[in-house]
Amino acid sequence: MSALALSLADALRRGVHLYAPPPPPPSYPPSYVPPPGTTPPPAYRGGGMNEQHPNAVLMLILAILGITGMLTHIPGIVAFFMAKNALTQYPNCGMTKAAYWLGLVCVILMSLALVAVCIYFVFIALVFGGIMAGA
Repeated sequence: MSALALSLADALRRGVHLYAPPPPPPSYPPSYVPPPGTTPPPAYRGGGMNEQHPNAVLMLILAILGITGMLTHIPGIVAFFMAKNALTQYPNCGMTKAAYWLGLVCVILMSLALVAVCIYFVFIALVFGGIMAGA
């Protein structure tokens, strides 16, 4: 056996682990005590007064594409659900609210379009069914 294999075998017998977990992140030393009369700052939770969701512009663009019907209403529906979830973390983001409302309009228009198409096909079936049956 090679010298490297022997040294690895010896290390494993002694209980030395070759792949140890990474060290913990640095933090305050255990002896650290904050000065009296001060409190540590609160943990950052996101969603402050003027913060935007990282995808707010994308949601608004998708909602506008859905409203114009350039790529059907599907981008608007996607924007609606993205904005609905984003408003839970960023309730004050104006672009997200606009994307939410435009997406909601897209959802309503899409459902009305589906109902109209269904009525159209039923009408066509009744008309042509009656003509073909009477012929």
